Amino acid sequence: MTQQSSYHSPVLLEESIDGLAIHPSGVYVDVTYGGGGHSREILSRLGEDGKLFAFDQDLDALENVIDEGNDYSELYALVNKNVKAIVCLGTDNSKIVEAFGSCVDNMVE
Repeated sequence: MTQQSSYHSPVLLEESIDGLAIHPSGVYVDVTYGGGGHSREILSRLGEDGKLFAFDQDLDALENVIDEGNDYSELYALVNKNVKAIVCLGTDNSKIVEAFGSCVDNMVE
C-alpha cells in the first residue's frame, strides 16, 4: 500500500524534520500521522535502534502504510488511538496520571 492522495502534502517537511535533529537511535512520536509524510521522513533518518510511535484515531490513516521498499516494521508502530493514549515508556508516569487522569478515558498507571 502507498500513501492515499486524499491527504495533503506535508508542509515544511524538510525544515520541520531538520529542526528535530533526528538522532539515529532516538525515540520519536508523531501525534498526527494522517498521510504519514512526516513519519516517513523521520523513519528515513532513523538507524536500526531508533523507534517511531505514530498516532491517529482516524481509520483511514491506517491505509497510509509506509513501505516504499523498506521494512520499517521493527522501527515503528502505528497506533489507531487518539494521542491521549500516550504513556511515557520507561519513566515514572505518576505526574502524568495525576495531571490528566480525570480527563483521559484510558490511563495506564
